Amino acid sequence: LGDVYKRQLSSRPEPMKGTIVETPLYSVSMIFGASFVMSLITAMISMILGSGITPPGDMASGNTPQALLEFADAAVWEEVITRIAYIGLPMMVVGYVCKRKGSWKFLFGGFGMSRVAMVLIVISALVFGFAHMPGWGFSKVIPSAVAGLLFGYLYVKVGVHASILVHFLTDYLAVVVLTGLMGIISIMTLAIMALGAICLVLLVIKLIKAPARIREMPNWVPPVQESMFSRRDRD
Repeated sequence: LGDVYKRQLSSRPEPMKGTIVETPLYSVSMIFGASFVMSLITAMISMILGSGITPPGDMASGNTPQALLEFADAAVWEEVITRIAYIGLPMMVVGYVCKRKGSWKFLFGGFGMSRVAMVLIVISALVFGFAHMPGWGFSKVIPSAVAGLLFGYLYVKVGVHASILVHFLTDYLAVVVLTGLMGIISIMTLAIMALGAICLVLLVIKLIKAPARIREMPNWVPPVQESMFSRRDRD
C-alpha cells in the first residue's frame, strides 16, 4: 500500500509555480493605479506652477456623455499608433533579422522586455506626449509622456489588449474627474487613489531594482514568454 500511495503522489501534477505578481491582472491593476495617481500628481504640480491643464472640447464644458463618446475609441487608435507602430513594428523587424519564428506576433505585444524594447518604449512615450500638445497644450506633454511609459511597459509585458484596457480606464476616469462627476462617485475615486498610491510605491521600488535587471536583459530579441497574443515556438 505504501508503494501504491507513493506512485499516486508522484503521478499528480506539480503545483503551479509563481506568484500573483507575475500575473497579467496584477500588472494591469498596478499600472492603472500608478497611472491615475501620477496624472493627479502632475496635474496638481501644473496648477501650483500656474500652468494648469486645460481640457479640450466637451470635457471642458462638462458635457459628460459627449466626452465619454469621444473617448470611446481614443484608447484603441492611440495605442495602435504609439505602441504597435513605434514598438511592435520595429520589434517585428528585429525579430525577422534575428530569425525569430512567428515574428509577426511581436505586433500584439506581450513579448517580454529587452534593451531595444526599452528604447522603443521611451520613443513611443515621447510621441504620445507631444501628440497631446495641440489639443491640451504644452502642460499635458509631460503627464502624457509619463503615462506613455507605463502603457508601453504594459504593452511589452502583457500585450496590446492590456495597454488599451488601462488607457481606456484612465481616460474615462479623467472624464469623470474633469467633468464634475467626481463627487457622485467620490468613494470609488478615493479608493482608486488609495490603491493607486500603493501601486505607485511598488512601481518606484521596482524601478530602483531596474539597473540590475537591465544588465540581465537581452540586447535585441527578448526571451520567449507565453501570452494571449505572443505564443511563439521556442528556438
